[in-house]
Amino acid sequence: MCLVSDDRIVVIDFSNSSVKLVDVIAGRVLDQLKLQHQPWGVCRMSGDRVAVTLPDAHGIMVSFVTFNINI
Repeated sequence: MCLVSDDRIVVIDFSNSSVKLVDVIAGRVLDQLKLQHQPWGVCRMSGDRVAVTLPDAHGIMVSFVTFNINI
């Protein structure tokens, strides 16, 4: 998981092969991205971009995910 703003975090959901943007104040998922592979880790790169590691995709790949944060 990584903090992307004062009230939002990005979490990986290994079991459901997805990355989720969560509003921690409201306690709800704002956005979700389904992946073809199970994510392993996530970190914030800059602005609203995060890098997600996908080790089952032929080694370790870094994918950039941009969420719609204007919700």
